[in-house]
Amino acid sequence: MCDLTEKLQLSQPKISRHLALLRSSGLLQDRRQSQWVYYSIHAELPAWCHELLNLLVREQTSASNQSQSLQIKSYCGVIPHEIYFPMYWK
Repeated sequence: MCDLTEKLQLSQPKISRHLALLRSSGLLQDRRQSQWVYYSIHAELPAWCHELLNLLVREQTSASNQSQSLQIKSYCGVIPHEIYFPMYWK
């Protein structure tokens, strides 16, 4: 959550509401581990959803590479890599 609040410059309650909406619609799944909640793209999305997500990631990566190098930085301290949304899906 803190990574998203920092990157998006939005409040934690607003991001929580959006994540809850994405989870209830079946796009995201979550896994709770102590005080952390790990979100990921739902594994059982239809193939067309994965294709669309991959296209969006490629377009974003292409635009980022043209303007600046992409850097992944956590604002939550030391966090396992798997909590980040994967760059590419299926």
